[in-house]
Amino acid sequence: MNKQDIIRELAPKINTTQDEARVILNSVLEVIAEGLEKLEENERLKLIEFANFQKVRRNARSGRNPKTGEQVDIPERITIKFTLSEKLIDSMNET
Repeated sequence: MNKQDIIRELAPKINTTQDEARVILNSVLEVIAEGLEKLEENERLKLIEFANFQKVRRNARSGRNPKTGEQVDIPERITIKFTLSEKLIDSMNET
């Protein structure tokens, strides 16, 4: 499923056109992205019953270039850890 598929599914659920649904979805994603940018390290952005996003620091480490086998240094960086809610995981595992 891609963004356009989500827009197609969203439009009838909120009784609007696909163009309006696209604007709404883009606005929601923009607000989430801005929220992630504002997070402090180890702080979370919580979307209850969907997922948590947490800003975490990944330490510098050594790695290997898979093509050449050469050892490379991977620098420290900030990344986002994404964790699905238990409720969503449980609903995906129901049979």
